[in-house]
Amino acid sequence: MKIHVRKTGMVLSPHTEEDRLKISGLAKDDVYSVDIVKPRNYKYLQKYMTMIRTGFDLWEPTAEYKGVVVQKDIKSFRKDVQIMAGYRHMVVNTKNEIRWKSDSVSFANCTEEHFNEVYNNVLNVILGKILTNNYTAKDFERVRKEAEQILRYT
Repeated sequence: MKIHVRKTGMVLSPHTEEDRLKISGLAKDDVYSVDIVKPRNYKYLQKYMTMIRTGFDLWEPTAEYKGVVVQKDIKSFRKDVQIMAGYRHMVVNTKNEIRWKSDSVSFANCTEEHFNEVYNNVLNVILGKILTNNYTAKDFERVRKEAEQILRYT
């Protein structure tokens, strides 16, 4: 599990409601190991995740398997658009099948400059390949701004 915390005095508190919900699921009085990493630009990461969430919410897949509509998944969506944007590497599975795996954009593995490049190219993929028939860049930007406005209050 990954959460973001804010330090106030000698206390670490959840940064967002989502982080608070994750912490609330932890057992009381248990000990947990935590690695502390200071984000390169946390607000820019939030903007990136808002972009991913907005693209995911606007995406309307039509996949079915044996008559059952297949559920979409935000984590798979994020990885897929990163792969489509070129941020990927090849791996082989136990069946000797070669697959693409998305590159990490974690703070430890990605500079600010590289993350900016990833952000712009992923946005281009979402607008150019995922939402091509239904939305314009102006529509997407309006929805993204609304989502960012909501995030300011969390």
